[in-house]
Amino acid sequence: MLRPPGHHAEPVRARGFCLFNNVAVAAAQAKLGCELILIVDWDARHGSGTQDIFWADLDVLFFDTYCAAPFYLGSGHLQEVGGGLGEGNNINVPIPEDAGDIAFEKAFREILIAPPDYFKPDLVLISAGFDAHRNDMALNLSYDGFQCSLASIRA
Repeated sequence: MLRPPGHHAEPVRARGFCLFNNVAVAAAQAKLGCELILIVDWDARHGSGTQDIFWADLDVLFFDTYCAAPFYLGSGHLQEVGGGLGEGNNINVPIPEDAGDIAFEKAFREILIAPPDYFKPDLVLISAGFDAHRNDMALNLSYDGFQCSLASIRA
């Protein structure tokens, strides 16, 4: 699990208080010894920089849950599925602002579970933004909601 994920930093510039895209750096280093990598991003905002970095990468699957509004950055539309060799390896799941644990767990259990079955990653990196917690910005998650999502990834 990576903190801070730095998921807004782009390949050539800092963005959204993110100087370095730490999860992208970790994935790039891991590619030296791993064939396939799954990056799971949960946060109140879309991981725009991580999406851009791995947009056309065949070896990295990017799965992102975030608040659909009002924290929407203008990226992370459902039809943004990757391009070139990486087409289909980008999965965006916007979740309503007050959705809570049930919607979040449903996204992980029903949407995330299918891609790793065919993708079979050697490594899973969690780009962990905790502003989705009910005491912070959006998505109304409890600690149990985060825990159940982690359990879905391990399953």
